Amino acid sequence: MKQLVLILFFLCTICTELSAQKNITSLSPTINIKGVVKEDIREIKAGTPFTLQRFVKLTQYQPSDPNYRQAVLIVNGQQQGVGLNDMYKLEFTPTDPNTFWLAAQINSRLVQYYETKGLQETMRKEMENEANTYLDELEKAGMIYEDAAMEDYVHCIMLSMIPKEFIAERYGMPYIRILKSPNPDILMLSNNCMLVSSGLLTLLDTEDELFGMLARETAHYVLDHAVITVNKNINRANRAAFWGGVADVAGLAIEAALYNKYENYVPGAIFTTNAIVQTLVNYDIYNRMGLDYSKQQEKEADDVAVQFMQFMKKDPSALISAQNKILQYYLEIKDKSVLEKYGIYSSLEERLTRLQKKYPLKETGKDPIYLKRTSGLISFSAAMMEYNRDYIQAMKLAQKNINNKMASSDDYVVMAKCIMKQDNSAESNLKSWEMLKKAESLSEFSNVNISKQKILLLLRDNKQKDAVAEVNQYIQMLNDIKQTPHSETDELWLAKEYHWATMLMKQLYIL
Repeated sequence: MKQLVLILFFLCTICTELSAQKNITSLSPTINIKGVVKEDIREIKAGTPFTLQRFVKLTQYQPSDPNYRQAVLIVNGQQQGVGLNDMYKLEFTPTDPNTFWLAAQINSRLVQYYETKGLQETMRKEMENEANTYLDELEKAGMIYEDAAMEDYVHCIMLSMIPKEFIAERYGMPYIRILKSPNPDILMLSNNCMLVSSGLLTLLDTEDELFGMLARETAHYVLDHAVITVNKNINRANRAAFWGGVADVAGLAIEAALYNKYENYVPGAIFTTNAIVQTLVNYDIYNRMGLDYSKQQEKEADDVAVQFMQFMKKDPSALISAQNKILQYYLEIKDKSVLEKYGIYSSLEERLTRLQKKYPLKETGKDPIYLKRTSGLISFSAAMMEYNRDYIQAMKLAQKNINNKMASSDDYVVMAKCIMKQDNSAESNLKSWEMLKKAESLSEFSNVNISKQKILLLLRDNKQKDAVAEVNQYIQMLNDIKQTPHSETDELWLAKEYHWATMLMKQLYIL
């Protein structure tokens, strides 16, 4: 009872003090972050614990006065106003992810930024509309990877870090979408969509590496880097004109893909082409949406993500490891433009050098849970790379599953196809045959892709009699597919394959 009386007295004292002050404007909601004073601030001595309650503006002062904007601290049970110029003398001790990110916003001077610029609701709504339009274009182009389990896995990791409160209130809950793209990208759009590419998920090897990359992108989001960047990108074309142009180019790329798709078409799999990826994942679009962050913003995101990983008791070297893999990927595919001045990873080499001085790169090892979770996406991505005739990357992905003892039948089919596309020798054909036999042993059902590759290999070895038997089996598989529900696109593919198989059979009988 005595404790309750003291609390009521304390609250009444605060209310009385606040009401005694005239012309107070709140600059933030109630925050309540604990901390310790690092240096003396007037009568408040270094080492004194405090609770930061909120930020206010005292309009009886002139804007140039240091007391015009203040942080309201609770020190020894009493309110104390501290000018924002003295905020560097405070050290926060967050107790959970939410207070960690609030402290990060304060340390990056977002309070002052919002007070000067305002919350810019109109521009934020426009940015949200831009992001919705972009996501619509990605979905229309078939660039979203639909897998509820994979999406929820990444979403749960994001939920462990995303803040529930901000200094400036935001609307909506972040969510995850997976982008079909070989490039290792992660972007937080202004409609709260965290867009994670299949290329990033298949490149990483541990959940901690993914955690680090999600934390880094969360830092960009929390620190409002996109809004700050859009304010700097003054020259902005009309929204309808810009996105209309993107849609036109994407439409042409989609038409070209449909026209050419049947050579490597796999029933039930909807791949995307490199041409579509280049149309819808590029610097101009990132620039439009404020995602072309400055080098300083990238460094800030690195530092805050490292601090967050330490706060969450995770090894920050996992973030360095993830970014090093991204760097090696672009060096391997020889796309230096991404690593140059205007690319999204333009300062990556420089930033990694800086980070590794403090956190030396470590071997991440194997994370069986993460590798199992991503194995299906790796198989899909490997097949998509083979479809795009990027045989080196396709084999690298399929081999990753094989090495981790998590390969599916599809991984071995991809390996066989890629070997056959790159070589025609007795040795390579034997290797392809071994891959197909392994695929057969793993497949629960008859697989048209295995059968077709076997036909091609038998023809290479001039085994016409065996090829005839395999073509007959292939036609029977097509008949089985025709008897089951299938799409209009599958029907077109079936017609093409029937024609190919029957014409081949005639040739074999002639031979």
